[in-house]
Amino acid sequence: MNQAHAERVRSPPQGTPDMRISPGTSFSPACIRSFPEKFPPELADAVIDQLHGDIISLRACALTSSSWLSTSRYHLFSDVYFEDEVTILRWIRAFRTPSDIPAYVENLYISCVSLLDDTPNAVLDFSTFTRLKGLFIGNDKVSSAWHRRPHWNCFQKIALLPSTSLRTFSLSSPTIPIPDVFSVIFRFPRLDNLHLRCFHALSSGGSEYTKTEDLPPFRGTLTLVSHLNFKHLVMNLLEFPSGIHFSCVILTVLRDDDLPSLRALVDMCSHTITSLRVTIDLAIPDDESSYLFDLSNLNKLSELSVTLHAMRFPVKPFAKMLSSTANGRSQLRSLTLSLFTWRSWSFSVQDVDQWNALDVKLAELSQVTRERSGVDLAIRVIVNLLEHGPHDIRDILPRLGNRGLVRLISSSHWVILAAN
Repeated sequence: MNQAHAERVRSPPQGTPDMRISPGTSFSPACIRSFPEKFPPELADAVIDQLHGDIISLRACALTSSSWLSTSRYHLFSDVYFEDEVTILRWIRAFRTPSDIPAYVENLYISCVSLLDDTPNAVLDFSTFTRLKGLFIGNDKVSSAWHRRPHWNCFQKIALLPSTSLRTFSLSSPTIPIPDVFSVIFRFPRLDNLHLRCFHALSSGGSEYTKTEDLPPFRGTLTLVSHLNFKHLVMNLLEFPSGIHFSCVILTVLRDDDLPSLRALVDMCSHTITSLRVTIDLAIPDDESSYLFDLSNLNKLSELSVTLHAMRFPVKPFAKMLSSTANGRSQLRSLTLSLFTWRSWSFSVQDVDQWNALDVKLAELSQVTRERSGVDLAIRVIVNLLEHGPHDIRDILPRLGNRGLVRLISSSHWVILAAN
């Protein structure tokens, strides 16, 4: 009887993951995130003891377990994820005093914007997050059907953060009141990563910021994804009093009338941009006169990535971009050109000739880079054929013969990916 009982203790119940701890076992953040919600209470403290001294992350699903909530060792967690009001309320109640909560938190992930609203459940006091380096609000699943926007109270709470700690701020929301964001975020002198993703950027918000405010310049990474009113985001940046000097710009443009704003933003940061990654989800005219692709003024550019979602590859603008880069003073090290198109795209002889011309421009740029800096330029040109159509690339290639396309595909930097 005693032997049977001991065997049951040593072996987990059927259907329960075997999480018995052996001497010397180490746990990684990925392991912690995989723990089930119904974590065996008798193992909770033992696991946390083994994690002592490590920088670990704890997903909200684990926080909902009463066994985790009963422990007194939360100071070990530096990355905390919250997905709903219930989780955060349980977590807060597990502490003796509110000041114990954020003592060691360095990265806070909050997927539910309402946690920061002026609702009864908005219980976070950011003034006590003395070590917070990254604040991530919302999630990437931004939908036009969800019209809830962050209240001004949300940004007032963020303003309570110690001004010397925050390095990264990310906000994903159906709507973003631009003035509210800029009036708060740029108060953090060490902020070097700003990520804004919204469906609709509002040009007015709960509190207008004063254009004459003496705010520190922002130098760092900017990520902008706006389905509507992209130009409002950019215009507010252009009007910012102390200057915006991004070193890395990541943009997604979805409307024709946003292209001038994109150009204006790039020009504004022409002397500081080292990395430019642009996704353009619209057709670009195959016109050599397009000023959008003239990058001769980006003197510090080292990484360039352009992704297009279009029916055809706009060879002439890309060729102009390569020529202007070669003629400029940039120190380009990495170049990626990507096209997402359809498998039914018809490959004509003219297409092949244009691609060959583009390949010549790539070779020229590579040669200039080698002569200028003594290093080889890393080049990738990717064509993604997304769906089935009347033309299969495997049928097209033999008919093209030796006109150059086969050479391009087999070279080191041309890749064509066909959907299965």
